[in-house]
Amino acid sequence: MKIKPLDKSLSCPCCNNGKLLANTTEFQTSHDNNQITVPNVELEQCDKCKETFLTPNGNLTVDAYLDELNQTISTEELKSFLQKYKLTQKEAAHILQIGEKNFSRWLNGKQRVSASMSNYIRTLTIIPEAFLRLKKRDFNTQSQIIAEEEAPYKTS
Repeated sequence: MKIKPLDKSLSCPCCNNGKLLANTTEFQTSHDNNQITVPNVELEQCDKCKETFLTPNGNLTVDAYLDELNQTISTEELKSFLQKYKLTQKEAAHILQIGEKNFSRWLNGKQRVSASMSNYIRTLTIIPEAFLRLKKRDFNTQSQIIAEEEAPYKTS
């Protein structure tokens, strides 16, 4: 654990007496009702009341750790999904039956995609027939999708 004074002397917003000190340490949080420990998280800690605050970098570290733990789909994978099917964000949101703003927040990294939705989009990305059936809302197992519609999405 490294503790060093911050360049700017910030007083503690909790006790107003102490100074915030930079600290890199493990961070405890909960995930799916389990306690987890995130290593090497940048924090600021009051030298008087010992209250801790995540720094912006610390927050990014915790988010990245949770994304990996959840196997959250990346923004690159979302962009690949859009490109593969030549979709706008609005079209993708309509097909997935989610809000357009949600899709935008996912693409901008402002909101974490759930594990189930991540797996769903990954499946649609690698199985064009599933995507086409969803797009057409064709869930009849006996129906056939026309070869012309499938052709632009075939991979070699």
